[in-house]
Amino acid sequence: MMPTLEDVWKILRLRVTSVAVTLRIVDKYFISCMLGRLPPDGNHSIIQLTWLRTTFKQLSHNPNRITLLRHTLAYLLYLVGHTIFVDSTYGIIPKNYLQFFEDIDIVDQYAWGAAALAVLF
Repeated sequence: MMPTLEDVWKILRLRVTSVAVTLRIVDKYFISCMLGRLPPDGNHSIIQLTWLRTTFKQLSHNPNRITLLRHTLAYLLYLVGHTIFVDSTYGIIPKNYLQFFEDIDIVDQYAWGAAALAVLF
């Protein structure tokens, strides 16, 4: 038996209806604007989860709003790369996923459950 959207909702409690999780092309300038820096490996099609963890692990004592937002974005990207969109290439996440956190106010409106099911198949 294959899992359904209803199963995903019951198990993960992630939205299965709402704003579709669709990808657009993003470039290294977008990554730099969103995170304030680029991963050092030069491969800007993926982001290493270890780089996210080590780079954004420590937040300064009195961060400004932009620094706090960038750390939040990095944490959310790490979270979805480690849970919802984990796959056999464990340890990396496509840079395109960063776009879903561009507007932090609508993150909860995405159909994350439907996207998780799509990635599964």
